[in-house]
Amino acid sequence: MFEDLYEFIKNYNLDDTNIIIHDSDELKDKLLKILKKRIYDAKQAYIVLVDNNLTSDAILIAGHILETAATILYVNDSDTKYHAQKYIAKSSIMRLYSLFKNVPFAESLKASIEDTISSLRTYGSYIIKDNLTVKQSDKNTLNAFILNILSNIHVPYKAKTKVIGYFYELPTVSDNVRYFCKRMELKYKTKSLEEIKQPLSLVSAFYDHYCTIKHANIECCCYEELEADKLKPINFSPKQSIPIVAYCLDMIQNI
Repeated sequence: MFEDLYEFIKNYNLDDTNIIIHDSDELKDKLLKILKKRIYDAKQAYIVLVDNNLTSDAILIAGHILETAATILYVNDSDTKYHAQKYIAKSSIMRLYSLFKNVPFAESLKASIEDTISSLRTYGSYIIKDNLTVKQSDKNTLNAFILNILSNIHVPYKAKTKVIGYFYELPTVSDNVRYFCKRMELKYKTKSLEEIKQPLSLVSAFYDHYCTIKHANIECCCYEELEADKLKPINFSPKQSIPIVAYCLDMIQNI
């Protein structure tokens, strides 16, 4: 099974990295070109890591592929739900939040702050929290009001971070992964399978394991006893990530 899936990954056809983004491209197309370029690069790296049995890094790249594929699916479904606009807005508001949390960076990157706020004037209304207002026209007005506060040099950075946290939805990558799982369920029609056999269970378990390794939690430092007075780290098999990468590539195959 693993051998067949790995062959599928190695032979999976992806566009070359020489992408060109035109001003005339739709927003969604621009984003998809960038994200698919990341998938292309990650797939090449993943194959090198698996072939050289560099297991932890293979799992990290597989997790990166999962998060990027999940984002591709989310952005691609933008025709009626404004996903592309929300993706841009959440990325922009997170950048502002990070800058305002780090005053020295904010002071040295004022031009970048102005550019980011300019982007949010176009897309920020899509991520105003729903509990604050319902109508999109009201969100547009509220967004313009908030951005005037965020661009005001007399408002302290600490106050601006509180404003962002109160009014806007900050990005959470795991939200995209959950969205990816729902789409998997529709595509593979596996809801009737017992839970242990469902692809969704596999993705969920892998994602938890990926996050454990990424954040260097104690579990990734586990060891096994070699001899009475010797220990060695447990060598996680890269095979556990192969089905995940195969699922990801299959899910975005026609995008």
